[in-house]
Amino acid sequence: AADTRPPTPRRPALDAAKERPETGWSHKGGKPLGEFHVGQVVSGTVTNTLHERAWIDIGAEKDASFWHRQGSYKIGDRVEGVKISSLDLKKGRIVVEAPAAQA
Repeated sequence: AADTRPPTPRRPALDAAKERPETGWSHKGGKPLGEFHVGQVVSGTVTNTLHERAWIDIGAEKDASFWHRQGSYKIGDRVEGVKISSLDLKKGRIVVEAPAAQA
């Protein structure tokens, strides 16, 4: 028998400030994640936010992320002097500590 249910609507792109580009969040020409280390202090610019998480371009091949109070950051905000707290080369993830002023 044919399925007569209406099609499921596509879920919205959550509440991200910016939709994920089709090519992903990689930065051509960015430093390989292997050139970074836990404890290293970095700075960058916020590239996206979603709920209580923000991503920043620190010059790496992928953006770093951190947790913050929702609404504390917007795209284009500058984040200075944060330490890398976690680096997962297999998954291509880099996490920094939340900036002290907004933690």
